[in-house]
Amino acid sequence: MRESNDEVKERARAVNTLLQCLEDFGDNSVFVAATNLENELDRAIWRRFDTKMIYSLPDESSRRQYIELLINGFNGEVGVTEEACKQLSGCSFADIEQIVLKAKRKAIIERTPLKRDHIILSCKEYNPSIN
Repeated sequence: MRESNDEVKERARAVNTLLQCLEDFGDNSVFVAATNLENELDRAIWRRFDTKMIYSLPDESSRRQYIELLINGFNGEVGVTEEACKQLSGCSFADIEQIVLKAKRKAIIERTPLKRDHIILSCKEYNPSIN
């Protein structure tokens, strides 16, 4: 944001440069941007976009389906999907992916099936900011 107190001049230059680039982009193409810091962006930037899409965190059904997709074909103990679904409540799809991949790496290193403990430990280590 341009009115931010820290490094005001540099941030203002960065915002102004981005605004100029957006203005010069033209109307023959589609420009797509993504952020998880929507409240940190200057309002002038938001005015340059015609459409704003907001994605919410996955519900239990979506979370379970995504976890099953990530674990699919990987040898795991009974109940690992349920444990992952419970542990990862409130996480984004990106956090879920990172934590499940971390747990799978632990299982590979230990040469064991994916265990509930792998999920629990990976979640603690990754420490997602749960909303």
